[in-house]
Amino acid sequence: MTLWLLRAPAAALALTTMPALALDSYDLGGAGKGTPSVVTYKFAGMDAVAAFVTGPGDLMYAQVGTNDGANWTGWAPIGKQALKGSPSCVARSAGRIDCVGVSANNAVFWTSYDAKKNAWTGWTSLGGYATSDPSAVRTIEGGKALLRVFVRGPADHLFLNTLAGGQWSDWQDLEGTTGTLLSCTDIFVAGAHCYDTSNGKAL
Repeated sequence: MTLWLLRAPAAALALTTMPALALDSYDLGGAGKGTPSVVTYKFAGMDAVAAFVTGPGDLMYAQVGTNDGANWTGWAPIGKQALKGSPSCVARSAGRIDCVGVSANNAVFWTSYDAKKNAWTGWTSLGGYATSDPSAVRTIEGGKALLRVFVRGPADHLFLNTLAGGQWSDWQDLEGTTGTLLSCTDIFVAGAHCYDTSNGKAL
């Protein structure tokens, strides 16, 4: 698997025109499949980047490197939960990474990494019935970071589960229909927005 890193000076990102980006590639090896998920975070006060893929045995594998791509750890499995498709990971804070994936029976599973403890929580079932890969998003409401997980579920509806104050909300049917190629993101203070590339529409 090859990871491509795009970099631009911070000052250049403030320009209204698109800055030129430096492009580097790093062959990370391994036997990843599906769509990778990449997260930047802090480890021991240093910037780091983590790449997550589904690999042998359908387990989620991670590899960590410095943000300039100079050093990489090699691939390691994260727990023993087999995934049906690709995981989705996001940094809920500078030192916390959350990953979600769908199991063979279509339930959504979640695991979380604490950079201070350098430890994962283990996989926990969030239930539900997902018919797409999940999309995890970090949003801010009332000054607090929330973790939101979106999936396509029964009747092709968009479903949402939110982690707030250490508790999950359970699945909410947002009623809008979506395809299987779902990607969601946080747009500043506007909250989470999803885009379905299979149908070419924003949700």
